Amino acid sequence: MSYVALARYLGEEQPFYGLQVAHLDENERAETRLKTMAAEYLAAVRVVQPEGPYWLGGWSMGGIVAFEMAQQLQQEGQPVALLALLDSWTPDSDPRYPAGYHLPTQPQPVGAELETQLLIDFLRHLRSRYAKELPPLPDDFRQLGPHEKLPYILEHAQMLEQVFPEGGLSQLHRLLQVFKANVRAMSSYVPQVYRGRVVLFQASEWFAAANHPHGQMPDSSTDWQRLSTEPLLVRPVPGDHYTMLAEPNIRVLAEQLKLCLHEMELMGVAK
Repeated sequence: MSYVALARYLGEEQPFYGLQVAHLDENERAETRLKTMAAEYLAAVRVVQPEGPYWLGGWSMGGIVAFEMAQQLQQEGQPVALLALLDSWTPDSDPRYPAGYHLPTQPQPVGAELETQLLIDFLRHLRSRYAKELPPLPDDFRQLGPHEKLPYILEHAQMLEQVFPEGGLSQLHRLLQVFKANVRAMSSYVPQVYRGRVVLFQASEWFAAANHPHGQMPDSSTDWQRLSTEPLLVRPVPGDHYTMLAEPNIRVLAEQLKLCLHEMELMGVAK
């Protein structure tokens, strides 16, 4: 996980804790409610730090979870010194999935188009994070029929099975279920206005638009500003949504984050 490299570049004197997704065991049901996710993560955080001020952050959907964690902390009267979003989109600004998709209280069938989008994003995520040698899906993958898609899916599954030798296809299936649960949690989450400082570390490049129905993801800065009472601070980071966490871009991200932490220290906010 790239958080390890980020923590290293921040320096040994900077406390840094990563939170692993819960319910990875195949016998557990993946959580589909973002507020519950945030509460579970907060319980883990309080084991290490019972009282604030807290410094929270997360990449992609993790930023949305961190946003909700900050909301819950504020509701409890706990101070949040910094909320850092690493190229995160607000739930309603992500055009890939409809708002309220598969709400836990109102289950609905997943259509073929949405199922295809989930599969494309899942494979792209795995390719970018774990298996860069995977061949990209063809540009017309979305238009292919189920039988025409199958060879590509099998090819990726066979290659990914080598990436996850211990868990094999069962681990891949579990990761897909968690991925779907995360999408459901994100798209059914309705964020409230946050009364605090938000820093958006935004990738300066669009990630590969192939197979994407909208060509590219929207600029999320306007949406995050709408959800914050204080002026949003945007820090550009070289790379796209995935490569911003890879060398050498992650060093720039670390330096930008260091600047924010230093500013907080100058304001007298303890780590």
